[in-house]
Amino acid sequence: MVHRSQKAIYSQADMLMWIVPFVLLFGLFTGSAWTEDHLLAEIAEIGGLFLAFLAMIGRA
Repeated sequence: MVHRSQKAIYSQADMLMWIVPFVLLFGLFTGSAWTEDHLLAEIAEIGGLFLAFLAMIGRA
């Protein structure tokens, strides 16, 4: 018998299994709105690295 909380976890995992490939595929066909030397491009890159680092620490 599956508890309600386990069922909710499975449904979230199923949703991620569908969303992640679409996001990755979308990322292959898009480009940045800013040139590489633009300030906002640098801020976005540093912010993304910072968020990825926080996610790794959160998993640890």
